Amino acid sequence: MTIDTESRTRTTEKDDILDSVQVEESAVDTERPEPGPDAEPGSAETGSAETGSAETGTESGTDTEGEPARASWRARALAYTIDMAGPAAILAVLALTFADDSGSRWARIACGVAVAAVIGFIGWNSVYRQGTTGRTLGKLTVGLRTTRCDTSRAPGILRAVWREAARIVDTAPALLGWFWPLRDRRGQTFSDKIAGTVVVADEASEAGTRRQARTAAVGVLVALVAALGGLAAVQYVHDYRSDDATAAIASRAQEIAKDSTISLLSYQAATVDKDLAGASAKLTGSFKDYYNDYTKNVVIPAAKEKAVNTRAESVGTALVSADDRHATVLVFLNQTTTTADNPQPSQLASTVRVQLTEVGHEWLISGFDPI
Repeated sequence: MTIDTESRTRTTEKDDILDSVQVEESAVDTERPEPGPDAEPGSAETGSAETGSAETGTESGTDTEGEPARASWRARALAYTIDMAGPAAILAVLALTFADDSGSRWARIACGVAVAAVIGFIGWNSVYRQGTTGRTLGKLTVGLRTTRCDTSRAPGILRAVWREAARIVDTAPALLGWFWPLRDRRGQTFSDKIAGTVVVADEASEAGTRRQARTAAVGVLVALVAALGGLAAVQYVHDYRSDDATAAIASRAQEIAKDSTISLLSYQAATVDKDLAGASAKLTGSFKDYYNDYTKNVVIPAAKEKAVNTRAESVGTALVSADDRHATVLVFLNQTTTTADNPQPSQLASTVRVQLTEVGHEWLISGFDPI
């Protein structure tokens, strides 16, 4: 009897333990959610997660080695266009303005300062900013980042300088280096390989930051367009004023050439010294020295001895050339002369080429050549 009682006791304890285990399993099943009717194996409802590629300038989410996704060539081209198109256009306009010899000295100085400012901006954006953060304004706008090949850190300023200097290697062989990322596994240009850098998708950049970058890029573009428009307007006004000034100089030069030529060729025997001295005041340079010597030794003695009276009249002028300091004018003349031996007036038609030079604020004859 004792044995049977102990056996029954052990059987009862065993049954209680089994019942307890079944109750715990039932509780676990109750807490576990039932999969939905449309759930597929491996979905989020069954406890497995999938990752999607970021919607940035990439060709794939990650590469086969688990490295950051390389940037697409199209995204890189867009970023570089944002960084360089505007500054390059401004530099071209400034260079043409600076090379214009007709521009004023102050306009050329302003162009030189503007060129230095644009080059400084390019250096700050492509070297300092890219070297310290890996992002130029263009890359930040598109969602790209430049890193070192051996780490995800920014390349550093010295490496960024070396990378930009190596652009000549990309350009020299018929621009081949610029298109090399299309076939390179890591999407590197020749300059990237030389500097040990790679351009990857900047998945860490937030949408707000990228929007700010786009806004900044648009602002810079608007500023560049405004600057180009301003430069074009300044150049137009300068050219317009230059043309207007040239027209004024041409008209004034012709008038001065006509009056001065008449003074040089008109005198009376009784007043020849005074007449030719007044004419000499309208001359300059070596021609003035020649005229004074010739009239003193030849013209004045002959005029007094033979009672020569001569009067010149202009029948027309023609401008050959003119700028803000020099002018050349053709003067067409009729010259009437009388002498003691021939009191009847004799008339002679002639043409002279008169060269004028501005001395101070006065136009004087520096050359006088009969044709």
